[in-house]
Amino acid sequence: MNSTICLICYDISSNKTRREIVKLLENYGKRIQESVFLCDLPDERAIRLDKELRAFYARKMKAIKKKKKPDENNTLDIFMIPMEPGIMDVSLVLGNEIDCGLSFKVI
Repeated sequence: MNSTICLICYDISSNKTRREIVKLLENYGKRIQESVFLCDLPDERAIRLDKELRAFYARKMKAIKKKKKPDENNTLDIFMIPMEPGIMDVSLVLGNEIDCGLSFKVI
């Protein structure tokens, strides 16, 4: 079974929407920074996460367009970045509070 490592980061201005995305992402991976998750998923779950993030984004953008004026702060940016196999072997991670459950050396 193949797996995909994904780095997911977001910039969301709404506290409620941030709480919702955290709840969604906690089902898939580990929070490594305030708005960054790292997920090591079988390919089928990575595809499911992609679909859930797209649906989440579409639903939230529809709500924003209904409620907000165009000039109001309504940031909703989500990045899902798949990483090549072996990328963690050559990644530099600095810090002593990082524990994402993947095999790489923390310096």
